[in-house]
Amino acid sequence: MTADTEVDSPLFTITRSINANVVHYDLRLDSHLNIIVSKPIDVYWLMNAENGQREELTWFEKNNAYGFSLEGDPTSTSLIMKIQAFPKRKIDVTIHDKVPRAEILINGTRQIIQNVFVTLNGGLFPSVKSIELIGKDTVTGEPVKERIEF
Repeated sequence: MTADTEVDSPLFTITRSINANVVHYDLRLDSHLNIIVSKPIDVYWLMNAENGQREELTWFEKNNAYGFSLEGDPTSTSLIMKIQAFPKRKIDVTIHDKVPRAEILINGTRQIIQNVFVTLNGGLFPSVKSIELIGKDTVTGEPVKERIEF
């Protein structure tokens, strides 16, 4: 890689019960595997229910659901983010053994998050029925899951 090369490294996704479209959260890195502090996270849709094209989040989605805020100042090796729709659980993003990863509390212990599955009630304005945090244990790599009802 050249000095000005940027790489987006997948962190986790959000999938939903209503269709195959997926929200992706990628960590933006430079060629030295440092977080690009000016815009560290790239969040976008892959519209799998259509043609699989990439789409940016709408203003509403950024501000009420899938957008995020950063807590404190991100560094070149770590940051703390909160998803708009679920700010109670902070996500710690770090570079661990040269591999980016996102950690969140799952069943009361810090685990690597891979996917958040959202079950929605139907209707014109769907509401969240439950979410499942799906990941793996930081030590053993075994699958972990927690379901949260609303």
